[in-house]
Amino acid sequence: MMQVRTFAAAVGVLVACGGAPPPAPAVATASAGASPAEGTAVSADGLPIFYRSTGSGEPTVVLVHCWGCSSDEWAGAIPALATNHRVIALDLAGHGRSGKTRKAWSVPAFVGDLRAVMDKLGVTKAILVGHSMSGPIVVEAAVEMPAKIVGLVPIDTLQDVGHPEDAAENAQLFAAFRANFAATVEQLVRAVVPRTADPAVIDRILAFERANDPAIAVPILEANWSFPTKEAFAKVAVPIISINADLFPTNEAGNKAISPQYQLRLIKGVGHWPMLEAPDRFNALLVQAVAELTAK
Repeated sequence: MMQVRTFAAAVGVLVACGGAPPPAPAVATASAGASPAEGTAVSADGLPIFYRSTGSGEPTVVLVHCWGCSSDEWAGAIPALATNHRVIALDLAGHGRSGKTRKAWSVPAFVGDLRAVMDKLGVTKAILVGHSMSGPIVVEAAVEMPAKIVGLVPIDTLQDVGHPEDAAENAQLFAAFRANFAATVEQLVRAVVPRTADPAVIDRILAFERANDPAIAVPILEANWSFPTKEAFAKVAVPIISINADLFPTNEAGNKAISPQYQLRLIKGVGHWPMLEAPDRFNALLVQAVAELTAK
């Protein structure tokens, strides 16, 4: 779902409180009658990684979902992007229709999932779009695959890359997840969407988040939050255009001090899932960001 330092206020809410997914929506395509190609690629540790690919045009746009989610969260954005680009949406290991038997969850292992899909589909030039937990993943992918990645679009993540982690606070949150996963997930979801959010959207988010296996989901989050994102962020050489909600502040100046090419686009009045809460406004910002990165 998220990276802890970007949502310190939400974590504080959980600490103070102590405390089967819905059918996948059909993925719309850019042209009537077209169907996305679906398949699996094999990651370095042998896990099958599910993907959907549709549209045409370079660079390819690769969509990487949040913690506890799947490629389904991008269903509303794919048609807008596929008008001018090939679009690939994948399920990271431990999520959706991909393998879930990974022995050691880590950001580099998730980068391996991206590499496996991109290699299988022959992607040579890509813009990576990473939501929440996938902010550090696409950052590390840009470091590990510099010849293939031409731009990054982090979505509601990396709000304050230079802020240090609070190990004690993190430990309290992980303990709450292990004690009562469903209740803690609900508290966290409700803390990162505005009170004005559509209840149906919140219910949908809660359904797919609570359906996750804590034995997989909690270690994934622990590994993600312990990753040295600041060090990787400083090594990124490609343009970065972030689309963040305004529910929590973004330290734009601090991020630019680490990676000078960082740019921020705010989407106002929504929370952590702008692609579900305000799809039309989100799609317009995402298409614009991809167009800017394509033109560079």
